[in-house]
Formats: sequence, structure tokens, C-alpha cells
Amino acid sequence: MKKAVFVSLILFASCLSACSVKLPPAKEPTQVQTRFTYRDFYQHASQNLSVSPNKGETNLLVIPVWFNDSSNYILETSKENVRNDIQKSYFGTNDDVGWESVSSFYKKDSFNKVSIMGTVSKWYECGKSSTYYYVDSNNSKTVNLVKDAVNWFEANNPDVDIKQYDKDCDGYLDGVMLIYAAPDCQALQNNNENMWAYCYWTESSPDADDPQANVFFWASYDFMYDATTASSRTGKSSYASGYCKNGITLDTHTYIHEMGHVFGLDDYYDYADDPYLPAGGFSMQDYNVGAHDPFSRLALGWIDAYIPTESSTFVLKPVETSGQVVVLANNYDGSPFSEYIILELYSSDGLNYQDSHYSYGKYPTGPLVRGVRIWHVDARLIDISDVKNMFITSEIKDGRKYYVANNNTSSGKRCKTALAEGAYNLNQLIKNDTKLEYNNKQLLTTDMMFFAGDIFSLSTYQSQFHENNRLNNKEEFRWTVRFNSASEQGMSISCILD
Repeated sequence: MKKAVFVSLILFASCLSACSVKLPPAKEPTQVQTRFTYRDFYQHASQNLSVSPNKGETNLLVIPVWFNDSSNYILETSKENVRNDIQKSYFGTNDDVGWESVSSFYKKDSFNKVSIMGTVSKWYECGKSSTYYYVDSNNSKTVNLVKDAVNWFEANNPDVDIKQYDKDCDGYLDGVMLIYAAPDCQALQNNNENMWAYCYWTESSPDADDPQANVFFWASYDFMYDATTASSRTGKSSYASGYCKNGITLDTHTYIHEMGHVFGLDDYYDYADDPYLPAGGFSMQDYNVGAHDPFSRLALGWIDAYIPTESSTFVLKPVETSGQVVVLANNYDGSPFSEYIILELYSSDGLNYQDSHYSYGKYPTGPLVRGVRIWHVDARLIDISDVKNMFITSEIKDGRKYYVANNNTSSGKRCKTALAEGAYNLNQLIKNDTKLEYNNKQLLTTDMMFFAGDIFSLSTYQSQFHENNRLNNKEEFRWTVRFNSASEQGMSISCILD
């Protein structure tokens, strides 16, 4: 409580000092419709990949997988308990899980743009031990299991039209979720990394009459449970990787994070053994906590950017209730697959409430105050249609193939050819500390956000940019942002074009 009062006093004092500054005239920024989304990208990706529809209805096929040794972890008499918990975790209400199901989370996260529905089948008895899948270096075993499970579902449900699971009619199932009846490698404390949670693709060819499995999710039942819940629900063991405390009765964080991949999103944490924290930890595609960051929502078509075109002053509203984000760029044309700065007014309500008010295990807790988060996005594409003349673009055109040039991991950067000198981050949180370097290990905290009285310019925070006082594309960034005053409506800011 003392810290919150202290921060409030700082904000009040900053508001007073800002009043003496002559500000640009009031003018609302122009809302620019998002031209491309990750769905467009995957339709033109370099490999034969699909993603779940990111607008309208998406219909998931969830298949629980039973191994020959699954009774070591779940009693036969408890199988239906676990299947019901899977049903609640994916399609239940807030009361069912004590927080959000996958469906309810994305309904809110997308501002009602996407509605997730689906079926949880009976247990598929695959006829193999879980140990058979412990090592799967090229994912072929798991890919074959996905195909076999879908074929089993079709054969055992002849009255079900499989095409209902292809809502966008692209010849692929919207998403196949295999929830396996064995502990994940962390809960079992072994090094068999295939027994983890991940999204992958079969790369099957599309079939409009008999939609094929392509994008799928593979995860243990134990991500729903902590040790106590696992024992009571499975009747057998306490293997668990979930966190059922502070009102949560079924932990859906991992399933929600992986659904982000099924929609097409990347991870925003660093895969390196000694990782940096480019996105600051507190966002769903980073450390599985909080709502999604503004780039993710923008690139999925769930929000549109507000674009100032001249120096102006306006109120930035809380993103969790308004969906408003401001994009600053030298030339933003509605493609999220370009380079720009995003401003969002973070708040500890909405989908941020649970993970900011209560600790989620070892993961970071979100700040409890309103403040602006600033993101540097470099989601430029590389056109690989012509291998000899690959070039950088923000456009997605029919007949062309692309990949997203950058990611957030410091090992195994995807930058090639046109961006070979870069090693740029895809989605980087700019933290309010002028001493921090480009690669830093600072989590999002209250101090890392921007409040009334603060001023942002690239030159002041250049140490957090790979090209110092320029954008990655080597252009000057001509905007300065002054944070004027906070109110119930939002944050008054001035975007000043030099």
C-alpha cells in the first residue's frame, strides 16, 4: 500500500510540472485498419503451414491420448474426471476454472473478434507406451500420432461431419489438441523433451472434402493441476506442472499460451541458456502471464492502430478496455509486418488482473498501477520467392513466399541475407531506464513503465536500440513523446514530430 501511495504522489507531482509546458494542439490520431494478419502470412509462408482462424468462429478438435502405461498416472476410474477437466479448461466458464478457460480468455483478448468452440473426444488409446514418445527428434512420431488420432475420431464418429472443424474452409482442421495422459518431462523429472507443451505442424496437403490435421498442440494433462489437485482428480499421483492457488482450480496458462502459437504467434522469451528479457516477461507469449502484448493483438487483427500524422496531444486510453494502441513510425501503412514503436496504456485489470494481483509460481507479477509500455517492433518480412533476390518487405502478395525475419531469442536468430548484420528483436519492450543496454535482463516493473512527466525519444533511450540513435532500418525516428498527465480516462500524451 505504501508503494502505491508513493507512486500516486509522484504521478500527481509530475502532472503539476507538465502543466507549464506548451503542448501541441489537441487532435485525435487516425485509426488505420490492419491490412495483414498472421493468417495472411501463414497462407504465404515458406512451408506448408496453417493456423487457426483468428476472426469469427474456430472449432477445435481436442483428443485426450491414453498410453499403455497411462494407468500409472491416472486411475481408470478417474479418466472421466480428467476428461471433464480438459473440457472445462478449453471451453468452460470462469467459475469452472477459477480464472479463464482458453475460450473465455481469447474472447476477451480479441475484443470479441474470435469465438473458440470445440469438441473433447473420448480417450484415444494409441496402443503405445508414453516412453515411445520420449525422444522424437524430428517430431515424426508425434505427427503420425496426430494423424492416427484424427483418423480414429472420424472412424468412431461416423455421424460427425469432420468439415465442421474447418470453419475457414481452407482444407485444414482449425486446430487439433492432443492432451496426453502422462506427466510432462519437468513433472516427471527426466530429460525427455518431447514430453512437454508445444505447437507444431504436420505439413499435410489441404483437402476441402476431408480436412486434414496440420497445426496441432501437444501437452500433458498435468499442466492443469498442482500436486494436490492432481492427486484428487487422477486418484493416482501428484505429478503436476500447474499452479492452482489464489482462486484458480484448473490452471489454463500453458494451454492459453500454446493457443497463441496455434493462431500463429511466436514466443517472445529468449531460448538461450543464459537468456535476456527482450519483452520483459509479463505478457502471455513471453512468460505465460497476463494479456497479450499490443503487437500480437495487432498482428492477429484484433485491434487497429491509431496513427498520429502530425504533432498533437490526445488521451491514450487503457488498452484492456479500449483496445487502443498508438503506432509511431515514419511510414505506417497498416501492415503490422513492418518496423515501428507501439504505445499502450497498461492497467492491472481485465486479463492482467489475476497475474498482477497474485503470484503465479516463479513467474513475474504485473505492476499494480497504470503506466505506458513502449514496444519496438521489427516484424519485417523477407520475400524468399526468388532465392537470388530476397528482399525485405511489409507487403504480403499472392504468389509470393515469406518468413518473418526476426525473433526474440539471442541464439539461433533467423535473420538471413538482407538482415544478416542485424540480429534484431521481433518485439522488444523499451524500459524506462536510460542505462539499460539493448540486450538486458530487466523484468517489467512499475519503474520500467512511463508516467506523467516522462519524455521518450529514441536518442535518449538509444542504448536499448541495436542501431543506437536509428531504427533497425537505418532511418531516423523523428517522434518525441511527452507524457503529460494521468486521469480516469487515460494518459494525456503529446506526440511531437521533429
